[in-house]
Amino acid sequence: MNRWWIVALILISSVMNQAPAESQSEWRLVYTGRVEAVGGEVDVVPQMAGTIQEVRVIEGQKVTPGEIISVLDAKTEKAQVELAEANFNLANAKLMRIKAGPGNEEIKESYLQRQSCEAELSMVLWDLSRFKKLRIQNAVSEKELKECEHKAESLQKKVDSLQKRYEATKRGALPEEIAVAKSVVAAAEKELDLARVKYDYRHIRAPFAGTVLRLYRHVGDAVKLENPTPILQLADTGNLRIRAEIDEADVYRIKPGMEGFFSFPGSDRRLGKVVIKDILPLFGPKRLFDPDSSAKVDTRTIQVLCDIQANNYPLYC
Repeated sequence: MNRWWIVALILISSVMNQAPAESQSEWRLVYTGRVEAVGGEVDVVPQMAGTIQEVRVIEGQKVTPGEIISVLDAKTEKAQVELAEANFNLANAKLMRIKAGPGNEEIKESYLQRQSCEAELSMVLWDLSRFKKLRIQNAVSEKELKECEHKAESLQKKVDSLQKRYEATKRGALPEEIAVAKSVVAAAEKELDLARVKYDYRHIRAPFAGTVLRLYRHVGDAVKLENPTPILQLADTGNLRIRAEIDEADVYRIKPGMEGFFSFPGSDRRLGKVVIKDILPLFGPKRLFDPDSSAKVDTRTIQVLCDIQANNYPLYC
């Protein structure tokens, strides 16, 4: 990551009454630190795999929260949205059809089917009565009589079924049928909403207001989810602070609220004013900020966060 390295000069003159007795005059601690965004430098990654179709920002451009910074080609997700829309429209049409109920033509057709079957049953019953008389006279066989009886039973069941169908047609849809159809519509709507959300993932948006520090990918590049592929690096450069590294031996000298100033390495010019905000309660080896490669590797330091109260020079992450 690109950083501007600075030297933080933390003055202790404001708390001289707490300084050691042998050092009652003004004294200072000089340490190295860096300028960084309070919110950090964020790599923006996509939420779906695909090929970059558009990149709408350039390095150094400021963006607002939710602004579209890149667009992916999402043909599969678009097809899923179209399919979900078709399923939703079909389910909704079926619901409207059930609510409307059968038309007059369907009721009449059901009535005529029952009447036709009843007429056929009447003829079979007449034949059955005649067959029984002929059977007494041995004019017909037992087999013919049984076949006629079986046909009459089948037609009677059919007439009963057509009667129930006719009554159901006149009555219209049951509340349970409407409830089931509504559930199908609701499920189809949820599927459509989910498909639209996934399709909207093709838009890569800025998570917060900031400045584009670096573009990692360009039009035509492929991005994956298995190994997250950052599109760009973003930081809120309007809210900066200084992270300084203090030697373990000097930690007792500092506390939140102390004021100081900072300058660039090799310069005594005061470029801005700082105040200690937080002292991070974790020691570690000196390795992050000290440009002196001869520093002992076993020297321990603690990191201190400083708010920038004023500055006379442009600062960058």
